[in-house]
Amino acid sequence: MAVAAATLVGCKKNTTIVEAPKDVLNIINLRAAGNVVTEAGYNLANCKPEKAKETLESFRYVGPMPVYYMDYAADVDWNKLLNDTSNRIDRYDANEEKRRRYDLVLFTPPTDAQPKRNACSGFICHNKAGDLLFCRNFDDDSDPMVVIFNKDVKPGEYKNVMMCPWSEVNFANLENVLTLPTVALDGMNEKGFCAAIYQLPDFQNYGDDTIVDPVENMTPRPFGPDQKTGKKQITTLFIVNRLLANCATVDDAVRYLQSLDYTAMSQHLNAHFYIADASGKCLTLEYWKGSHGQDTLLALTPEDRFKSMHNSLIQAPYEYNSIENYYCNIEASTTHSEDFWQYYFSSKTRVSNMMRHYSLVMDEEDALRCLQHGCFAADEINKLTDWSCVYNPVKQTVLFNMHNDLSSVYSIDLKEDLK
Repeated sequence: MAVAAATLVGCKKNTTIVEAPKDVLNIINLRAAGNVVTEAGYNLANCKPEKAKETLESFRYVGPMPVYYMDYAADVDWNKLLNDTSNRIDRYDANEEKRRRYDLVLFTPPTDAQPKRNACSGFICHNKAGDLLFCRNFDDDSDPMVVIFNKDVKPGEYKNVMMCPWSEVNFANLENVLTLPTVALDGMNEKGFCAAIYQLPDFQNYGDDTIVDPVENMTPRPFGPDQKTGKKQITTLFIVNRLLANCATVDDAVRYLQSLDYTAMSQHLNAHFYIADASGKCLTLEYWKGSHGQDTLLALTPEDRFKSMHNSLIQAPYEYNSIENYYCNIEASTTHSEDFWQYYFSSKTRVSNMMRHYSLVMDEEDALRCLQHGCFAADEINKLTDWSCVYNPVKQTVLFNMHNDLSSVYSIDLKEDLK
């Protein structure tokens, strides 16, 4: 059945957090709902790569929010992607570097009138049964979202669910749909391993005084981390996808990334990765070039976060159980001024407010409610969080909503939905 064009665009944004009654959330089973999305221009018989046709035929729209899902079966050659060096950003262009550096440095001090940047946030807690809950807000301006069910995986890989942003619904370009797994931002696999990406600025003091940040008194690094040890290469937006496919535990994830060279895809930004597994273990993975001078993967526990929080803006209980756009390693966290950090990502209000509603023990629905207090709408006019997710690695379930709206909450059960 053809879907009306009106369903193919994101819903109009507002600044109201739509609350649901405390004892009732309107929960929609994602796989039990949805309408087929078809377009007369599709020539599915000629779709490439292999199984692209099956993938596109599984595409569904699930109202009332701009949520889509698909069963991804297209044959992506990840080995080729990881061996491809075309994404390396070590080709030097002095004019481009100067432009990027000035974009980062020549800002005016923070004021209430200035636009604030995206600031994803999240936390870990436990439900009454003792299951760890992995909770995440994704803040951007990229609705609709597409949930990808990765059931047709290669031998040795794990089935998984991934949350992907889709800035434009463009059915004239099938590749726009088929490449979505390369921009997975969070998700969980059949073993209960969870992963999410959080953006970071990438500033370090290299002693270069040609352009100096007036607030930090340091020079911005023109490019993100770039490991060059001769291993296969992975870039920023591939990491969540590959971790979900290859890792059952957080220890697996550390070993997997240590087997690869990392090159930041974004040319002036770093990222860190929040991961957890069904055993209840949680780590933050950061790449950092410290005093040793080489980009290195750091695996940081919530206790490490606690040790570095003296430099954080967030003054709330259990802060070390939260995650945002702040470095968790002590060396990095002590090199940046609070004024600059608040300017760039401005998550102080949101995360502080969220953690005031936080408890070490919350069920999934209360955790989802808690996330709403860290959403864009907490301090940003005409901005709404794209999605909020609560993952239970033990039960392998997900609850999520969009745009701060708890009147429509979607559920996923990996044990059933990945069959």
